[in-house]
Amino acid sequence: MAEPSLEGVHEKVRRAEAHFETLYAECRAFIERDRPPFGISIPYYDAETGYYVCKAIVSEPVPVRLGVILGDVIHNARSALDHLVWQLVIANNKTRTAVRGATHGRSR
Repeated sequence: MAEPSLEGVHEKVRRAEAHFETLYAECRAFIERDRPPFGISIPYYDAETGYYVCKAIVSEPVPVRLGVILGDVIHNARSALDHLVWQLVIANNKTRTAVRGATHGRSR
């Protein structure tokens, strides 16, 4: 049986971090322009609900690219967890069948 290694876990986390840094930079660039893409209304008290309400005023949609990059962050973070679970299986001398219920719902 193979020896456990966290190398794949660390690589996936680094990849998620790289995507996150890209996302952060592109979000800041989108928001911090001469004319911001959104604003906020003056807050008011809604007596019916008992809440203060503030509405977002959007002058242009968020670029689809930001959602795609966010998806990359989430995918790589989840993949790191998958790698970690598999390395724990190897470290405990188990087989994939033994952990199927824990990672994929109940065994059938």
